[in-house]
Amino acid sequence: MDDQNKIYIVVAVLSIILIGIALYMRLLDNKIKKIEKKIEEE
Repeated sequence: MDDQNKIYIVVAVLSIILIGIALYMRLLDNKIKKIEKKIEEE
């Protein structure tokens, strides 16, 4: 493997990790909104 292919692999892995973190943060945000709404109703 030459250096060019290694760079593409690193970029791909980092992209997957960042997308995963973004999706997880979105999921947490939705859960927090539901909890806040439930607390406001009580």
